[in-house]
Amino acid sequence: MLNRHLFEAELLQNQINTNLPCASTLMRNSTPTHNKHANDRTVVLITAASQGIGRAIATHLAGSSTVVLLARSESIEKIGIELGGLGVRGSVTNEADLKRLVDVTVQRFAGVR
Repeated sequence: MLNRHLFEAELLQNQINTNLPCASTLMRNSTPTHNKHANDRTVVLITAASQGIGRAIATHLAGSSTVVLLARSESIEKIGIELGGLGVRGSVTNEADLKRLVDVTVQRFAGVR
């Protein structure tokens, strides 16, 4: 399922013709480290997660998944803690923020499942 979504994201990226790396490229270039806190729950990345639809999706998925959130809002770290996951402040339009999001996710949760 994840591969299908990554493929769709790559197609979308090609359609909008950006120079930002897609998620599958970032994941391929990240090395998982052993983490005793990683569990068998599904780990999902949600962007624009501080309000609106992104926040609703994060809240819904938090019951059965570990959510890793990305948003520009200063409150995203607090929201991540409230949902039992991780909030990372940043923007999907910033390559360094995306790389940091993936690196933190891989380090803390051994990847996205």
